[in-house]
Amino acid sequence: MKALKIFLFLTFLCLFGYLALVAYVFLKKNGVKLEDFLSGFDGENNQEKEKNEKLPKKKNELKDKKNDELTDRQKEIVEFLEKFGGESVKMNLLSKNFNTVTPRTLRRDLQNLVDLGIVKSLGTTKDREYKLIG
Repeated sequence: MKALKIFLFLTFLCLFGYLALVAYVFLKKNGVKLEDFLSGFDGENNQEKEKNEKLPKKKNELKDKKNDELTDRQKEIVEFLEKFGGESVKMNLLSKNFNTVTPRTLRRDLQNLVDLGIVKSLGTTKDREYKLIG
């Protein structure tokens, strides 16, 4: 009976070691550093961490982002949204005012502004509205 327990324990250790090796090879093939993988277990989601790092911390940083990373059309969109203060603006109103581009291009610009943390997107796909943050 004791030999069976030892055998099962050693089998478990070998299996665990094999799984750890397979996981390590998989991570290495996919370009993930072991430190980055293990840091994902510290309780904070790495994607959330990256998202928070991208968001501007202060209004001055927001202005810097507006000036440095935005296209002219995106700057115009921000200026248009500033006219409404804290009110949200529906997509159809934006489309009417930016009729030189397709609605798809306008949505892409707005999504970029959302990703930068400059604009907040509210609602579902059909009823989506956009609001300037800050």
